[in-house]
Amino acid sequence: MEHIDMVEKLHEKANISFSEAKEVLERADWDMLEALLILELEGKIQPLTTTVTTLEDENIYEKVESNMHNNKDSKWSKFWEELMENLKLLIAKCFTCSLVMRSRKTGNVIHIPLFIGIILCCVSLPMVAVGLLLGLLMGYDYKIEENRD
Repeated sequence: MEHIDMVEKLHEKANISFSEAKEVLERADWDMLEALLILELEGKIQPLTTTVTTLEDENIYEKVESNMHNNKDSKWSKFWEELMENLKLLIAKCFTCSLVMRSRKTGNVIHIPLFIGIILCCVSLPMVAVGLLLGLLMGYDYKIEENRD
């Protein structure tokens, strides 16, 4: 049976949308029975009624439940891994970049390491905001540059 036929058949049997049927079949590796079990475990269809339960059926239930549990765990662990990796990159950038203040009139340049600027903002944000605003009014431009050494 082709995938399109399987999607149509699951759509009819389970009374779900075509996109849901396709997604569940893909998760079940195109196994119709496993897809029906996934839908049953997710509460989207009524429990399948059978008169005979075999050890193989129980193993399929366990396999589907463990796959669903592993998918949830892997999504969260992947999220946290990506978040921590991005945080590490951000911290590394803070040590390799500087806040540069350049006077439009005299050309004087002041370099402040970015991590010090962030610490100052955390400690006394109102004072830093007033200082930056005064600098703008006095003719300073601000930008963040990567250190070249």
